[in-house]
This record gives sequence, structure tokens and C-alpha cells, in this order.
Amino acid sequence: MPNPKKPKDLFDLFCDFIVGQAQMQICLQFTLAVAVYLLFLAFWHMIRPEIGQQNDYVLHADRIEMSSRPLWIPPTLQNDAIENDTNLTTCEQLSLLDPKLAENLMNAFRTEPWVREVNSVSLKYPAKVFIDAQFREPVAFVEPLSSVKDGISSRATYQVDVDGVLLPTDFLAAAVSTNPESIHDYIWFEGIRSTPVGMYGQPWGDPILDEAALLADFLRGSFKQLELARILLPDESEQKKIPPEKRSLQRIWRLKTAKGREIIWGAFPMSAVIRARNGSRSDYETAKREAFQKEEAKLTHLIDLAKGGSLDALDDNSFPIDLTKPE
Repeated sequence: MPNPKKPKDLFDLFCDFIVGQAQMQICLQFTLAVAVYLLFLAFWHMIRPEIGQQNDYVLHADRIEMSSRPLWIPPTLQNDAIENDTNLTTCEQLSLLDPKLAENLMNAFRTEPWVREVNSVSLKYPAKVFIDAQFREPVAFVEPLSSVKDGISSRATYQVDVDGVLLPTDFLAAAVSTNPESIHDYIWFEGIRSTPVGMYGQPWGDPILDEAALLADFLRGSFKQLELARILLPDESEQKKIPPEKRSLQRIWRLKTAKGREIIWGAFPMSAVIRARNGSRSDYETAKREAFQKEEAKLTHLIDLAKGGSLDALDDNSFPIDLTKPE
């Protein structure tokens, strides 16, 4: 037979009472916490529109600061980034209370042609934003061969950075019109047969121009001293029988001084550097640095020929200077 259930004594009854009271207290505290939270949400939704409209929360373009902004970046960049992004233009106003504000700003500035990369976006109160970004820097003007349409010849002038990315020229044109001498801060590409395949901020789309941009970047620190004016692009049509992977080794690059004197640079093999762009930025910079080191001897020889002056000071009989021949 089962043992009869032992009746609880006073101590057991007291313990049951204490446990029951504790459980009831926990339930009451939990219910109160949920009620307070729901009341807070309701209150927040009531006052949030009014808070969001206060000046301390409303963000304007002139309250967006950017890191290390170079002089060639147009002053309208912040306004342009906001006006060109649909996620931002659909908002009546930009508010710090928008949980997607930082993400939307990052995406907006990443699409601007002058911006290479956005590292971070920091929101601050009262309404202010700091954007840590890397900017594109122009290295050359591009002058394509004349095109004829309906009997009219036209020339277009473009501008690219070291990655062969097409950059806007409006702001730079305005700066040059104010200070014509600043045009000499850039070298020109002559003989390009292609035209850009995309919009501003996108690659030109021509491998030979990519190499020319790297050559311009390599010469940038010395071309004013040497009074170099143009990089003559090799005629790609002459190399159609050469496998694409070997063309970079066999192209003959030429330079022109401000007085039109020619310098035969020879090969400037940058195919490996261009391929490295598909990897990390550090791998690309490493590949570029190693490739540039191999070309230093030519540039050093060219600077030695100028002897602290300019190549245009040399006798006419010194040209063309052929850097492919041993000293």
C-alpha cells in the first residue's frame, strides 16, 4: 500500500507561503517593467517628430566635415553627394534620429567620383557629421584623337587619376581659368583612340590608358623640373599580333618636353600592377611600388642629363633622348 501523504507542518506551510510571495513579487515586477516600457515607447513616438525637427538634430550639408580635403576637391561635394542619392533626397530633412543616416551617408559619398573610399562616418550632437574618406587625385589630362561627325571635327578633354578613373573637369577648368599657370601642374596624354566607357568616377576602360596613368604618376614628382608636357600613347593597333599579356613589355612609350622635343622611354610594364587592383589596396600599392622601383634608373638618368636645370636647355642634337640604350 502506498504510504499516506504526510501532512505539512507549520514550517513547511511557512516556506510555501514565502516562495509564493516571491514568485508573485517577480511577476508583479516583470509586469510593471513591461508596462513602463510600453508607455515609454508610446510617449517616444508622440514626441519624436517634434524632437527630430529641432535644429540640434537636423543635419545640413554645411555641417558635414571631411578629412584631409585636398584643394582640388570642389566645394560643392557635400551638397552633390546628398542631392545625387535617392535615399537622402526622399527625406524631408536629415535627422540624427534616423537609424540609417550614417549608412546612407556612407553609400552616398562612395558614389561621388572624387571619392575613392569612405572609411567611416561619425555622427555627433548637436547635428554634425565627420566623414573619414580617401580622395582621388588627378594625374593627367587626356586628349583623344579628333573625331569627325557630319564633317565637323571635335576635340574633348578629359581628366583621369592614377587608377585610370574618369574625373570631372568642370571644377578644374574653373580653377585653370582663374590661374592659367596651374595647367602646367598636369601632364597630357596624346594619341588615345578610345573614349570613356562609363560616367565620372568609373574606369576609362582602356588598358593602355591605365598604363599611361601609372606612368604619369611615376613622373609626377619630376615632370615639372624636366619640363615634360606630354606622354605619347603607343598605337595599340600595331600590336594586335602580340599576345595581350606580352603587350605591356613591348610597348614603346615616348615623352615630349614643353618645346616638343622627344624622349624615348621604352617599355613601362605595368600589367601586374593593373591586375593587382582587383585585390586589396595594400597589395596594389605594394605591386606599384615594386614596379616603380624597376623604372627608377631611367628617371635618374633623365634627371642627371638635365643637371639641375631642364631638358629643354640641352642642345637640339641631344634629342631624341633614348633611355632604352645602355649608358
